[in-house]
Amino acid sequence: MFTPRVTYRYEVDGAHRVGHQLSLFEGSSSNEGWARRESRRYPVGSAVKVYHSPDGENAVLVPGVESSLWAWLLLPGAAMLVGAALLLTRGPKDRNTVRVSFS
Repeated sequence: MFTPRVTYRYEVDGAHRVGHQLSLFEGSSSNEGWARRESRRYPVGSAVKVYHSPDGENAVLVPGVESSLWAWLLLPGAAMLVGAALLLTRGPKDRNTVRVSFS
């Protein structure tokens, strides 16, 4: 698996820090080209905007949630809604049947 690697320096309240995280939900891929493209978005020596927590301990270059992650979150939810709708509309045909079970 391939993961983009970056290193950036930033300062919070006079404290110098070093970060390596691109986003909150870093991904990896079997596609080396993707990892290289992501890394090339931040050339060595270029200025970048760093988003950090109030204490400066956590930092990323890409804030928020990327659209690809939303797709992975929404897909299972949509499948569950379709399944529930099918159960409600096409459920068992014997709803008025009394079932007896012996324990």
